[in-house]
Amino acid sequence: NKNKPAIKTVVYFPGCGSERMFPEISMATIALLYNAGVRVIIPPTYLCCGYPMKANGKQQQARIKTNENRVIFHRMADTFSYMDIEDILVSCGTCYEMLTEYQLENVFRGAKLIDVNEFIAREGLYSSLISEPLLYHEPCHTPMKALGYQKTFTKLFDNQPVNIPNCCGEGGTLALSTPDISNRLRDRKEINIRKNIAKKNVIMLTTCPSCVQGLCKIQDTVKVTGKSLVVYLAEKCLGKNWKKQFLKQIRSQGFDT
Repeated sequence: NKNKPAIKTVVYFPGCGSERMFPEISMATIALLYNAGVRVIIPPTYLCCGYPMKANGKQQQARIKTNENRVIFHRMADTFSYMDIEDILVSCGTCYEMLTEYQLENVFRGAKLIDVNEFIAREGLYSSLISEPLLYHEPCHTPMKALGYQKTFTKLFDNQPVNIPNCCGEGGTLALSTPDISNRLRDRKEINIRKNIAKKNVIMLTTCPSCVQGLCKIQDTVKVTGKSLVVYLAEKCLGKNWKKQFLKQIRSQGFDT
């Protein structure tokens, strides 16, 4: 935000899920940080972290992608070497897991990898008192490694969610490569939802773009809408029209390119 000095500078890695599958996740991330006065540096072009290749046994391609991305990160670190970058943010647990192999702490001089929701909670950037029951799905690849979802929810909403256990069945490319296994996992998840919930239409928060998609496929006896936690936070703290207002803001106030 050019109208006020930045309180912090961070690097944000959107990844495939938060940029291509559900772009409102990356937009909510940037909108929340922008309005809080955090300077956000993002990679100059779309980047995949390389995990889908690794998970499907294409180790060489994954290593090539990792090396290509690390070169870009090194260039970013050189370009912004005058800035004090302490954190590298992600909004996807799979990206978190893959980026741990990048050794980014050596690229950005000790910067730590952290989930965007945990960063917002840790820095006390936003909070919204939520009294309604909250439902949470913990991804298999959870990015919440620093505070965990319990402390994060407490800091953000002064509320603890009901954590519905087990995998949603999406599993990144699992739903495509082995749909029979994916469907069985999804059936188990649906049973757990019905055990804990009386309503037929529920919103379930999560911190994984693939899980947002996987949860929305549970439509048999209970209708579930998967929603990213950071998108929910933007709705509560910036208002229902946060997306339109954010685009209007950056068009009028400008942003660095």
